[in-house]
Amino acid sequence: MLELARGSLIHKAEPIILVGNPGLGKTHVATGLALAACRQGHKVRFYNAAGLVNDLIAAQDEHLLPKFLAKALKHHLFVIDELGFIPFSPIGAQLMFQFCSTLYERVAVIALVTWNMKL
Repeated sequence: MLELARGSLIHKAEPIILVGNPGLGKTHVATGLALAACRQGHKVRFYNAAGLVNDLIAAQDEHLLPKFLAKALKHHLFVIDELGFIPFSPIGAQLMFQFCSTLYERVAVIALVTWNMKL
């Protein structure tokens, strides 16, 4: 965790996936890492997965998706919370995939997957 807080994931543009049941502290850990990145001068964005999908759909409907994706690439870290908590529409899932593919190996991503089943 200390290495992550020092920014190793940002410099390597690595994805981090935190998986678990509600209430385990995934959001708390991700928020701490995001705050550490902010304090190091990195540009960070925190999104609820449903909110991100809604913004992606709106950008596509307004023919602004390339601009939205280009703006996302200007960040150093994205935190996407509550993946798996609310199902996406097929278009929402496709846009989320496109978003993650665009960021892959360019921007660090922390994805928090909420799982309501016993692991």
